[in-house]
Amino acid sequence: MLNKSSIIYTDLNKKGYSGLIHHDFQKKKSKLLFKSKSQNEKIEICKNKRFIILGIFSMDLKSYKSKILYKKIDGELNDNFKTLYESTTNDIGNIECKFDENFIYFVKNIKLNKKKEGFEIAKINIKNKKLSIISDLDFVTQIIAMDRKLLTIKDGEFYLVEGVNDLSSKEFLNQGKK
Repeated sequence: MLNKSSIIYTDLNKKGYSGLIHHDFQKKKSKLLFKSKSQNEKIEICKNKRFIILGIFSMDLKSYKSKILYKKIDGELNDNFKTLYESTTNDIGNIECKFDENFIYFVKNIKLNKKKEGFEIAKINIKNKKLSIISDLDFVTQIIAMDRKLLTIKDGEFYLVEGVNDLSSKEFLNQGKK
């Protein structure tokens, strides 16, 4: 929800194109803010207190591309998004924008070699657009923000990517007991 009277959401049209839609309940009107260029693009949205983030990720093996757009939340909502990130690789996405509102986190495709792709968690600084790879597990697919921690999972094991683990295993196990 943007506010008490409006929401933004993603949807597919009859032809399979993804769109970002703003609906105003008071005016009973919807407005298309963004439409994908192909049927094989997934779009993701994330909203924090300052920004609306739009991730566009190709699922087509012949058309490699990813893009992350952003717009500051300031009054009238329009389609005036700015480019934060563009790539010629098919990133997974799974954007996270609430863990630290100065950064956007997502799962990025990193080529391990010419035949094998790898995926790691990347973060982009919204102010200077600097991208950093912050995991080193070769094949990450998920980002989980929980209890001031940024986690990922690989092969059934959870890994702390950012944040502080202030609970020991014993404290963690005994926390639910009273």
